Amino acid sequence: MYFGFVYELGRKFPLVPPIDNWDEKFELVEFPYSSSEVASGSLICMIAASALALLLLPLPLLPYMFAFIGVILSLGSIVWAVSIEYSQRVVAFREEMLQALLEISNYISLNTSMEAAISFSSQNVSGTLGKQLRDIVEKIASKEYMTLGEAFGHYIPIWLRINPEFVKGLTLLQTAIETQASERAAIIDEVIETVILSYYDSGKRATENLSNQTKTLISVGVLVPMMSLILLPLITIFLPQLTNVPLLIFIYVVFFPSMLLFMSMNFATNRIQVSTIEVSTSPRFSEIPALWYELAFGLAVIFFIFPGMHILSINMETPAGVAREYSLESVFVVWLGLFGIFLAIELLAFLYAKRNEQVWLEMDETERDIPHLLQIFASYLSLNRSMESILGDVVNDYERHGFGGHATVKIIRALKEKLDNTKASIRTTMEKTLPQLAPSRRMVQILRRIAGFTEIDQKSAAKSAKMIRSQTLSIYKLDDYIQTLLAETISIVSISVTVLAPLLATTATVMAAAIVMSLEFIQQKINTVLLAVGSETIDLELAKVSSIIPPTVLELIVGLYFLETTIILSVFLANIQSGTDRYRIAKVIFSNTLLAFMIYTFMLFGGYFAFTEIIFKGVLVR
Repeated sequence: MYFGFVYELGRKFPLVPPIDNWDEKFELVEFPYSSSEVASGSLICMIAASALALLLLPLPLLPYMFAFIGVILSLGSIVWAVSIEYSQRVVAFREEMLQALLEISNYISLNTSMEAAISFSSQNVSGTLGKQLRDIVEKIASKEYMTLGEAFGHYIPIWLRINPEFVKGLTLLQTAIETQASERAAIIDEVIETVILSYYDSGKRATENLSNQTKTLISVGVLVPMMSLILLPLITIFLPQLTNVPLLIFIYVVFFPSMLLFMSMNFATNRIQVSTIEVSTSPRFSEIPALWYELAFGLAVIFFIFPGMHILSINMETPAGVAREYSLESVFVVWLGLFGIFLAIELLAFLYAKRNEQVWLEMDETERDIPHLLQIFASYLSLNRSMESILGDVVNDYERHGFGGHATVKIIRALKEKLDNTKASIRTTMEKTLPQLAPSRRMVQILRRIAGFTEIDQKSAAKSAKMIRSQTLSIYKLDDYIQTLLAETISIVSISVTVLAPLLATTATVMAAAIVMSLEFIQQKINTVLLAVGSETIDLELAKVSSIIPPTVLELIVGLYFLETTIILSVFLANIQSGTDRYRIAKVIFSNTLLAFMIYTFMLFGGYFAFTEIIFKGVLVR
């Protein structure tokens, strides 16, 4: 867990009394730490970092760094626990409630009791709600609770705060059990429709909220820092005493990216997660070897050798030294360092995506075909066929219609071979083998349910397969609906990453040189006129070049900030597009960073060439 070491510090040294409001939140989502531990850990980190900053005051950059690290650890650990982690757990809780109601509805449609439906469903529901349902089943079995209503009474206040529709759905399902079969089906359909509509509404509200927060993120987290870059050249030129290199490094390489990162992480929690492909759980998942990380780091270091030597050898006290910093060659040398970091990022993102692309594409193909697969299962189950024999028929049906190479066929065939070669039951095989063959939470949950229903009755399993298919189609429609609502938000973030960030970054870098060169150009023209009329030349001191931060240093600082912003916004974009799918995150980082850096490079060299070789050719050349 992020900031876990901070909370452990607070657990060892509880300096702050409990905060009731926080503890209510933590208890609601079963957060493993108390409010006292969270607050105490953050306070200890703030005190320790502040003490280090005071000890290092004579040094140029380290006091800023340690003070800011203290702020980040202190505020970040609080924001993470109280807001980010809490919101993520609430979203997951609501999705668990949706799955649980669908599961319980299916069992009740098979004429089971409410107690049996809860017991069966608790085995397939994960997360906090799964623990609560299993706790209810255990306490009823041990006679700690005499009735299901009594057991529900302990958790209903919690469920009402998370999602009131879940409690309403449970109440309706309890009513359905007492009614006739025809009326029961109508009530179950009503419950399913209600919970899907509730999920739609919550998804719509969350998406609208996310859209508004994204605009705030772009305006406050991106535009304000980027616009400050436009003013930065003017400040460094006309008010050099207000700035220095360590301060700029702290502001643009540490402070602004950190704020953007926390804002994006906080806002992304409002995204209802639809990512169900978990490539990392597959035996075919391929982690990037440590050697490639070392190679990427070495690549960045090698490309930084010449820029580092250049920065260390800057001498603004001589005309030749000044001329060197305003030349196109120096811009290229510093650009090499940024290019090395860019190559390292692209290499790692490409490798992660490429090594796991086949697994992800197969699972994506399989998930898209789940409604068809469920239709096949429902047809064969209605003929009173066993689940074991249906697996072979599914493979034959796909092959007969020309889909022998479909990813679903590979999974079902491997599942059947495993089943034939072992003495395990179909349900055990689904629980233990299927997650390895199909790293898809959605597919595993669905096939587990059907396998569980077949242990009760084949006809009932067929009916359940049809209900699950209808529910799956509804969830797919919801996913499409959310994607439609997010289209404008995704477009805003994408433009900010690929166009706005490189545009403003290059503008700040080029203007830092262009303003100084224009002032020197004016100085030269005035002196030329004075010499022509026989007067002595004068120094108007329009710009004290020796005291100005060199444009190459600004290029490096702004370039690092640009790369950090691009990565953070790319991760945020992938989160709001497809949830926490790491494969998609790697793909988005690769494509966005490539396009953004190409635009940055073209505009940087194009702008510098225009000013140094065309508009102000010969200025600052000694």
